[in-house]
Amino acid sequence: MLGRVGLVVAAALALFGSQDQGRTQEPATAPAGAPRAEPLSPTLGPFQESCSLQDRNGSLLQGHPLLDPPSTPPGWFAALDVDLVGPAIKQRVQGQVMLGETLVDVRLPDADLNWTGAPRLQIGYRFAEGVGELAASYRLLATEGSGSIPGFDAAGDGALKSRLDAQVFFLDYTSREFSLWPFWDMKAHVGVCLPSIYFDSKARGASLDERVSSYYFGAGPHLGFDFWRQSPIPGLGLYGHLNGVLTVGKVHQQFAESLLLPDSNLVSGSSSVRKVRESPMISFEAGLSYTLPWDRRQLRLVTGYLFERWFYLAQTDVSRGELTVQGVFLRMEWGF
Repeated sequence: MLGRVGLVVAAALALFGSQDQGRTQEPATAPAGAPRAEPLSPTLGPFQESCSLQDRNGSLLQGHPLLDPPSTPPGWFAALDVDLVGPAIKQRVQGQVMLGETLVDVRLPDADLNWTGAPRLQIGYRFAEGVGELAASYRLLATEGSGSIPGFDAAGDGALKSRLDAQVFFLDYTSREFSLWPFWDMKAHVGVCLPSIYFDSKARGASLDERVSSYYFGAGPHLGFDFWRQSPIPGLGLYGHLNGVLTVGKVHQQFAESLLLPDSNLVSGSSSVRKVRESPMISFEAGLSYTLPWDRRQLRLVTGYLFERWFYLAQTDVSRGELTVQGVFLRMEWGF
């Protein structure tokens, strides 16, 4: 019995001795010029030998057709809109002035404004690898109209003239085009809007002159979306645009009246009102777009119908006013 136990103990000591000797054995020296073996990562384990991790993208994403499609290449771009629109002012701007020793109310209607061309210029830079683009745009809308006011003064009708001068500036960041579902693309715009909108009405008769004006200047956030749907015809598609703005600014209104008395004396008076108001705006466009290659760049033509409305432009305690713009637009966008 003791002999068998001794044999087991001797065998165990021999086994552990051989393992310790293996642990302390020095690794074999690699031949000169052979690559040095790196220790395995405790987190990757054996997968490290089959995986190659990168610490930067390098040039892998540059020129990728999904991030930089040929229709919208990176670089500078510009767009020019020529809108044929018929603006309309719906207002009830009224105030009071001292005419001599009498406090009188001053209020005038607005004449129908003429259709006019409203240019819009945009310039921006489109970043590579699907980062998006920055763009600034400016639009000018100026027109006037004339009419008459029956029984304006004691001598009869009065001549009425109305004017509109609307200038709007946008500064936006725009996402790259991406697909919502098959055959549809979309771009989102977010930024700031600065509107400067002025309108007035003047009436003149044989003995009475009156004038009312309202000016709004504000600033606020802007959010918009562009939509395209591809058609079976190469380059041709449907186009849609939704836009929303909420600005806060100052309303400045002025009123004036002058009256020629029977004794040939002229009396006149004027007053003004200022108030801080918010003015939201909504707009949409719908039409057709056509994109064609141009010297390894792109030229996009878009045309269709547009509608735009500004609310509370002349909102005070006793006045109110809105501006509506609708018509046809033609847009040309090109890269350079």
